[in-house]
Amino acid sequence: MEKLMITTFTDPMMGLTYECEPISMPDLHLFDEQHRSSLPLNLAYKAAQLADIDRVDQFLKNLRHATIVDVLPTTHFDVILKVVRDTGIDEDKFTQHYNDGTAQAELEKDLAFTRELNIRTLPAYLIQYGERAVIVRSLIDFENFVSMIEQLKED
Repeated sequence: MEKLMITTFTDPMMGLTYECEPISMPDLHLFDEQHRSSLPLNLAYKAAQLADIDRVDQFLKNLRHATIVDVLPTTHFDVILKVVRDTGIDEDKFTQHYNDGTAQAELEKDLAFTRELNIRTLPAYLIQYGERAVIVRSLIDFENFVSMIEQLKED
């Protein structure tokens, strides 16, 4: 039996855009003069993935919670480390990957793959079934997602 694989191209904070209603977070101060990019969030995800693959999904959930619910400045490294500790990921391993270039190298691989597939907007999905594949370059509803998978399986 052939295997179905779905690769999601997103950003750690992408969940904010999936909401039907706009989210009002007037107390959120994610960016400031020293923190002008979401890159620390992307590096944190890759470092968590390298440090503890079994806890990386929980880390992402906790990172989003810290940003959206707790309204913490998760672009700040000390706040990221608090999320690491709260998730149960080894802080030393995480910090090593975050700082030694291994997380950056993995992120660069992801970005190169994204460029190779000509993905320019997020979210996007690569749906593969055996040798067949389709790229979805937007957010789609469940029924259309299932329909695309069924079509791949039939071809």
